[in-house]
Amino acid sequence: QEHLQSVQNSGFLEQLIKILHKEDFLLKLNCVELLTTLALAPHGQKYMESAGVLTIMTTLLEDCPNHPFADILLPGLVKFWGNLAHTRPQYIMTKFPVFLNALVNMVQSDDFTAQSIAFETIGYIGVSLEGKTALVDMGNKMVE
Repeated sequence: QEHLQSVQNSGFLEQLIKILHKEDFLLKLNCVELLTTLALAPHGQKYMESAGVLTIMTTLLEDCPNHPFADILLPGLVKFWGNLAHTRPQYIMTKFPVFLNALVNMVQSDDFTAQSIAFETIGYIGVSLEGKTALVDMGNKMVE
């Protein structure tokens, strides 16, 4: 918690959030990876919610299919959301349906890499009982 406060006071996190608005997809990808690490800690998740990072990441995930480098950016975004859904599956799956839609699209894709990433993410979410329950509550979206 105090390390997060120190990083926040340095302005580093604000710079990361600003980079998410830039067009350079490699910068975005690196920011997403750093934010994924932050998302693993409960206090990091709280910070991201209060700073509006989840809203930005939702927009990135929604716009990803229109991005010319979507095949490179999408796995990083799915990893970010998958880590959040691993720790808080019910909340993430219901509050951010764009994540579930992205997983469904990846499963139904002809791209075997996208399919394997989606199945791995679903498996990671379903490790806990709460994750299994959240996935069951979503219904049969994978076969629709």
